[in-house]
Amino acid sequence: MATTTRVVDVFGLRGTKENQDLISVASVHSPSGSKNGFLDDLERVAKIPGYTKLTPSSIASYAVRGLFSWHYETGGALVRTLIAVLNDTAYSINTTDGSATSLGTGLDTSEIPRFARMSDKLFVVSGGSAAVKTWDGSTWASAGGTQPSAPSLAAGSAGDLNGQFRIRVAYIKSDDSEDIASAASDPVLLENEQLAVSSVPTGPGGTKARKLYLTAGDNPGIYYFVHMLDGNSATSVTLDVAESDYVTNEELVRHGDAPPTGLRIVSQARGRMFYANKDGDRSAIYPSDLGLPESVNLLEKLEVAKQDGDEIMHLEPEFQAVGQDQRIITQVVIKRWGIWNLLGTQPRPDEPDPWILQKTKSPVGTVAGNTVLKVEFSGDNTLIFLAPDKTVRMYDGSSSVDISGDVWNTLSSMNLEYAHLSWAVDNPSLRMAFFFFPIDSSTVPNQCIGWDYRRNVWWVYPDFTTLLCGALHHETDLDEYVFAGQATAGTGGLVYQMFTGNNFDGSTYDWRWRTKPLLPQQEISRQQKDHGMTFHFDWIEPVFESLAASTVTIKAWAGYEDPDTENPFMSTSMSLEDASATHKKEVVFVENDTGGYLVDEEARFEFSESSAAYRPKMLGFHLGVKPKSTKRV
Repeated sequence: MATTTRVVDVFGLRGTKENQDLISVASVHSPSGSKNGFLDDLERVAKIPGYTKLTPSSIASYAVRGLFSWHYETGGALVRTLIAVLNDTAYSINTTDGSATSLGTGLDTSEIPRFARMSDKLFVVSGGSAAVKTWDGSTWASAGGTQPSAPSLAAGSAGDLNGQFRIRVAYIKSDDSEDIASAASDPVLLENEQLAVSSVPTGPGGTKARKLYLTAGDNPGIYYFVHMLDGNSATSVTLDVAESDYVTNEELVRHGDAPPTGLRIVSQARGRMFYANKDGDRSAIYPSDLGLPESVNLLEKLEVAKQDGDEIMHLEPEFQAVGQDQRIITQVVIKRWGIWNLLGTQPRPDEPDPWILQKTKSPVGTVAGNTVLKVEFSGDNTLIFLAPDKTVRMYDGSSSVDISGDVWNTLSSMNLEYAHLSWAVDNPSLRMAFFFFPIDSSTVPNQCIGWDYRRNVWWVYPDFTTLLCGALHHETDLDEYVFAGQATAGTGGLVYQMFTGNNFDGSTYDWRWRTKPLLPQQEISRQQKDHGMTFHFDWIEPVFESLAASTVTIKAWAGYEDPDTENPFMSTSMSLEDASATHKKEVVFVENDTGGYLVDEEARFEFSESSAAYRPKMLGFHLGVKPKSTKRV
């Protein structure tokens, strides 16, 4: 009696009629061995788009260390600009012709710059000894306003002040507004004495008065209003007060200090700019005054577990924890080996909604702040990042979990010595997050993995050129682009447009999709009741979108064999050209050169293509399985 061939359908679920035998391509996808592919919006297995040079030639003979997409308003119009950093210089990049225009210099030449925006101004930090730089669309400058000079302090005659004191001066301008304060005076130590203040600065023309703010003897970081000098002429005054007379007065809120130099992290949240990680103070955060991103109080900073010897790698602003619809985390503080949540809006405990720092359950942090991405997963927002335990982890606001088990073999080769150069970018069009990092002995990122966060599917991309940074950029018409910067100075300062075209800057690249070992489960099993049943894979019928002059190679292995070291059981090819149809399908028998089958074996299938002219799209395949009863002895 003839044996009926059972047909198993392995197809994308979108646009395909579902039935009990339908298996999604995502469920049989194997990241191990697959490369340079992705699942498109119809869940077809497709070849990832390539990349081309945006800049026709090298901007300068340096690596591109930073890219940032920035927008600002001018003349009522919104202007969107791509910013690149090479050596100590920032450039604006024309995304139409790739031309570069220097904005300014003064950045550190060795570390990775970080960017943030507040209102219509861009802020750039770059570590080393560099000042925070700003750009407003026309002027490149060091952050910070022009402060009045600091007054001088001395002990006066007998009085009521005890402790160490500092003072600041602020001008009351002609429109009655208060300017930023002077630099802090040098401290003076008093013991039951009055405070003699001299060299009080005079303001510019139109200054109506000058306000003096004094610290309390036991707290050098908080300044309280203590005295008003009317007019603009007096330059000295003696304060005969007790602390209890002024510590209930208003506090200084416009300190005026420029952010310190050498900062590596910058992030805006809740109307403040937060600066962090400088040499000798790598666990400190310097929050700006409210609404004044260039004004900080250098004596008032937040220390995040300084005793652990770790450093802050990233600040993620205004994050809402999974399942939380009320409280917003002001900053998620990610160090290399832990994560903290900074809650609240005000710096002191006696103010409404004060800052609270909470350590979370995450066992690790991140290797590089530029790998932290916010993506939607399972209907909620999460943070994902590369971690020092050589995983990609997902953070929900209280703990983090490893989500990268499928690409562990790739991640295990990460070079942790240079992992701080790693970076990531989200491509919303593909619904994928891409992570770039150095492996083996490489000192720059030379490996990429991608996570399809709609379907929880991983891919490997080993053939990109070395890339040191990247950015998602939207043009004025909201067209979406991903740009990346060359990591190798010898190749030159090139910016690439990613995920476009059919080649890697003119070079061919392989596409390969490999399945997990497949074993038909329905009507055939390994159980005792079926010990007399054998089966074999009879044929496979791939279905591709029709492409002229394109050929796909099809291979199969026994499921227990390693395709990277073993010869395939079967290897054949299939032309994708069919001028009379939009799709091409062809039955290929799963047999070796002598006509033998894989009997009672799992099978792993692989499809590959290596041209530079085409990007195949595979809808899925039909798989013919022949069960056969054997005579029992």
